Amino acid sequence: MDFGKLASGLLSGGGGGNKSNSSGHDGSSNEQSHGGGFDMNQVASLASSFLGNKADNNSGHSQQSDQSSSGGGFDIGQASALASKFLSGSNNSDNNSSHNSLFSSALKMATGNSGFNKGDADHGAIKDSYNKVNSGDDLKNKAEQTLGMASAYMAFQEFQRGGKGGNQNELVAMAMSQAQKMYASHSKSGGSANQQETLATAAQAAMKLFGSK
Repeated sequence: MDFGKLASGLLSGGGGGNKSNSSGHDGSSNEQSHGGGFDMNQVASLASSFLGNKADNNSGHSQQSDQSSSGGGFDIGQASALASKFLSGSNNSDNNSSHNSLFSSALKMATGNSGFNKGDADHGAIKDSYNKVNSGDDLKNKAEQTLGMASAYMAFQEFQRGGKGGNQNELVAMAMSQAQKMYASHSKSGGSANQQETLATAAQAAMKLFGSK
């Protein structure tokens, strides 16, 4: 029911009745002056309450949507920008913007509902990938999961030493920038791992490590 229209109709309808009754009945009851038993104030109050609740609900849905797009408090835009900055090693906006789209797409894969879970591993498995990469074997033969998790662990070690801040966005950014460097070496040696999946794996693994620290 549209209480706003109901209140408007009752107020316009009640106005004529009040005018005809008021000519000789100044002492008539509130019930009569409010249009044949309807309490105008109460209806108007209900309408205002209804409209107010509707506005509050819309605001709440908007806030929930914002949180979903950033991964329940994780800021995709900030992490992407930081990863670009760490990778370029400077504040050059041209260098940074060239990687933002790449990192943003990887983060959406890592935090979305696509079912991607290559980086969803425990601390021991992530460290094992790091050990495999540092065993001396050629990066060419390493898959996305190994490359991404190894990158996340390398970033986590630096993060624990206090190299670059202390929040989740920064750790994820460090992991993705490291994963991009490792992927470049892998690709140059003839490897065929998927770039976006490598970065997404690094992001997921970094989130797991951040939660376990």
